[in-house]
Amino acid sequence: MKKILVLVLVLLFVFSIAGCGVKEKIEQKVGEKITEKIIESASGDSDAKVDIDGGKITIKNKDGGEINIGGTDWPKTDIPEFKGGTISGVVDNGDGSGMILVDEVEKRDFENYCDDIKKDFTENVFEMTAEDAITFGGENAKGFLVQLSYDIEGKTLTIVTAKNDN
Repeated sequence: MKKILVLVLVLLFVFSIAGCGVKEKIEQKVGEKITEKIIESASGDSDAKVDIDGGKITIKNKDGGEINIGGTDWPKTDIPEFKGGTISGVVDNGDGSGMILVDEVEKRDFENYCDDIKKDFTENVFEMTAEDAITFGGENAKGFLVQLSYDIEGKTLTIVTAKNDN
């Protein structure tokens, strides 16, 4: 009789947890931990530490280097913040290098931003305009590279920055 009572209580506890959303939270945390281990293994650095917090992934190596993937905050970089559109994703290498994805960008806002960028990124410049896209790239006096790619139809802007180590 006691075994049946214990079993019933355990089942009630399990069902109450499932009903409170705790089950989903546990599944999410377990999924995050598994993903963290996979990324740590794939990085080739046995000392790499991966932390997944919601939609943001942080990878830290033993030398103190850090890469952040996800989130929607403007990263620390050598270019001015783009004020139009909505940031949908960020990759921040921690040294000014990375990528920013911006949605809902109006063409005029892109053109104004590109004109501002062109004032400082005057070396090794390249530009391309096609029917469906506009691209600008250049380097500033500090050795930072930038590439702006605007998809006209999709109204998306991709900003890639990097430090030129040459």
